[in-house]
Amino acid sequence: MKNKRKNAAVSEIIGTVLLLGITISLFAVLCVVVLAYPHPSPPPSVNLVGMVDNDYLIIEHRGGESLTLDTTVIISNETSTIRYTLKDVNISHYTNNSQWDVGEWISIYIGGISKADVAVIDKTTDSVIMTGRFKR
Repeated sequence: MKNKRKNAAVSEIIGTVLLLGITISLFAVLCVVVLAYPHPSPPPSVNLVGMVDNDYLIIEHRGGESLTLDTTVIISNETSTIRYTLKDVNISHYTNNSQWDVGEWISIYIGGISKADVAVIDKTTDSVIMTGRFKR
């Protein structure tokens, strides 16, 4: 007598192995796509303090990472917006390393501006690292 059920379970095993292989392949492709996606750099962690002294806006670097001289300071009021980079303003240098370090400050002549908004933007990460409003 011949055994007719000898090869009956092979198709189920092959089907299970194929489904498992397809699932693992799709998961691997999904992981590669997600992990290869470029993530933006986080903004620098920095503590900046601003104040007005006579006709000058003074922003002091009180802690955190050093900032490059490409960092932008924007002063805007109702009538105008003025942009400065740290290369353009008076910066006190304790160290001459072409960066804005802890303990250093910048001073910007604001003249007759009585109130305005100030923003400091890091060009490396293109993120706002300080905002504020001054009023005299």
